[in-house]
Amino acid sequence: GEASWASCSSNGCRGASVECTWDFASTESPIDELVFEGSDGALKMAGMSPNGSVIVADMSGNTKQELTFDMPEHTAQRLIQAVTNDLLLDSEEERQVDYLSFGENAVRTQKVMDAILESYYGGREMGYWARTKSWPGRPKS
Repeated sequence: GEASWASCSSNGCRGASVECTWDFASTESPIDELVFEGSDGALKMAGMSPNGSVIVADMSGNTKQELTFDMPEHTAQRLIQAVTNDLLLDSEEERQVDYLSFGENAVRTQKVMDAILESYYGGREMGYWARTKSWPGRPKS
């Protein structure tokens, strides 16, 4: 489906292609690398790890720049701290925490994921997992 936040329409990006492979059962040495190749070079970074640098490379694969970042706070840290404070601290003033979400973020994320996966699953209503043969994006055997 179409989404106002999407960088590509539901018809896809013209001139752009994506190829992803995840093999968690491979017997080869693990490679955690995500590469974006463009007409003038590539960006290389860890695909599954939250830390590590981003390498800007030229067309020959030579490193032009390396960008490093501080490790971010764990995404659930504030929620965990809020629950801990609520259980352990006595006064309302001591428990005061900056809550980041009241549910709107979860609903928005669900809508985003549903829009992204619509063309593969043909909808993610209750029980969609039981109709695998009718998924429009399922590889034909």
